[in-house]
Amino acid sequence: MDTDRIKTASDSIYAYISPKKDDSPTVVKERYGEINVWGQISHFEEAIHDWDSIQGVWLGYELRNLYLMVKFATNFYCNVGYWGIVKFMVKVENCRGVRLIAPRSTYGFSDELAIMELDSDINIDRHCPVMGLVSSYNDFIEDIFKEYIWAIGLSVHRVNSMPIGFWLDMVKRNLHGTVQCPKCKKREISRIDELCRECEKSIA
Repeated sequence: MDTDRIKTASDSIYAYISPKKDDSPTVVKERYGEINVWGQISHFEEAIHDWDSIQGVWLGYELRNLYLMVKFATNFYCNVGYWGIVKFMVKVENCRGVRLIAPRSTYGFSDELAIMELDSDINIDRHCPVMGLVSSYNDFIEDIFKEYIWAIGLSVHRVNSMPIGFWLDMVKRNLHGTVQCPKCKKREISRIDELCRECEKSIA
């Protein structure tokens, strides 16, 4: 909810953003977020964006949203003292025939991959204890994002060769800033990470 237009209802707080282009009545994109008294956290957004005159689904931006949602949900449930099971859902509608742009540069909006050819709707469900999100949120996010890429029609071989972990680290560095890995002192990591992935593997 990156807005000051947050409203309250009898059982929730919510924000709806619908910016328009110049003086046109046409809505550029819509976003809606809600948190209610039953512990449900929701974020809805138009998945197709037009950046640098290229229109499509930007996978780097999708991964960024997924990361922010998981981190927010984890912090929220920890702060309210809930340590049970949460159901995490990712849903994409009417996506057949849409262009995909894969991460590469700062936000990764560079390489066009393919046209979505399979299901027009994608539904991904995960059940996970809050403690599991706290201890291994990287794995949780990467697992969901990998299934998302499978669902939009890319081959298993191609998905397995994609640097999803690298993309996620890039998202975190862009959001939180960078520091040098305190162990190897060679690689940049985000300010919320303790070690780079290579050093974590060496310890494991």
